[in-house]
Amino acid sequence: MVDPQLRGKQDIAVVSDKSFNDLINQVTQVLSLTLAAIASISLLVGGIGIMNIMLVSVTERTQEIGLRKALGATQEAILTQFLIEANHSVSSWRFSWRWCGHQWHYDCGTFYPF
Repeated sequence: MVDPQLRGKQDIAVVSDKSFNDLINQVTQVLSLTLAAIASISLLVGGIGIMNIMLVSVTERTQEIGLRKALGATQEAILTQFLIEANHSVSSWRFSWRWCGHQWHYDCGTFYPF
């Protein structure tokens, strides 16, 4: 018996697993690209922040740099000092945030080693 309200149209649809998998793959690709874009923007902003901090550090210490040059320090030695300070600054922040994350997981009763 055919329902007269349908007027010859089908009232069921068949969806294959392949079309569902294709849809999931498309959504996953879009989410991956979005996450990669957000991560690259955050890395860019972080790099700009570190460059700004180092610029302020150098401009505030021009007298010290001049004194070191007067005492015979080379350009490489001064650059190495500032690069080591930048690396130390970034590493200490990374360690402290990692420690905070570890403590948060430990305090919540779940431990995820990272």
